[in-house]
Amino acid sequence: NPEETSLSQMLFVPGGKYVHDNVLYNAFYSPERGSRYYLDFKGVPKFSKSGRGFMTATADYRTYIPVIDNYLTVALRGSAGSSFGPDPTNFFLGGADNWINASFKDGYLPFDDPVDFAFMQVETPLRGWPINQINGRNFFVSNLELRFPIIVAVVTGPVPVFLQGSLFYDIGGAWNDRFIVKYKDENGKYQPEDLLMSTGVGIRSFIFGLPLKFDIAWRNNYDKWSEPYWLISLGMDW
Repeated sequence: NPEETSLSQMLFVPGGKYVHDNVLYNAFYSPERGSRYYLDFKGVPKFSKSGRGFMTATADYRTYIPVIDNYLTVALRGSAGSSFGPDPTNFFLGGADNWINASFKDGYLPFDDPVDFAFMQVETPLRGWPINQINGRNFFVSNLELRFPIIVAVVTGPVPVFLQGSLFYDIGGAWNDRFIVKYKDENGKYQPEDLLMSTGVGIRSFIFGLPLKFDIAWRNNYDKWSEPYWLISLGMDW
């Protein structure tokens, strides 16, 4: 809107990250064995009353266990983080990375000013739920997947075809001061509050050289499982 006052702000953002990675990939689509993790922090000192100030720390750990070499792999992941200080940022939970047919809770992300957008942190995967289904200054996300090939090197002309399947379970939470798992609605049924869960199946492949993921997910609504939600996204598996 040309009539709105423009906002300009300069921030000093020191940070650091420690990374470990010894994973080995299979011939298909994702890591087969090993582990990777990181510890990350960044901060914004508040130099004036009109400035912003916060510290954010996050951690992520992933491990891959080959049950049957080059065929069946169990993948485990856990991540968590917290933002604190005078102007902490929010973590937004829901959806998947590079989600093509993405949906947002209420159709938007609740940014108060452009600084919120600059430090936006969307934590995934939490499939079956829209982006920003829950948000807060603290979060955790955990994932369990069973990965296996469906079709291996079926040659159609000069291009081999790979299809990898997966069974997954996602769980995550976000909150500010109090963590509330669920609440009762007006009908006396429990509904998710700060804790979300979902499960589903997926297929991974390469189409025109691009890694594509097709997932079908069901939400855990506590009193029942939801109808299926379809997700199409780009990128390799975590």
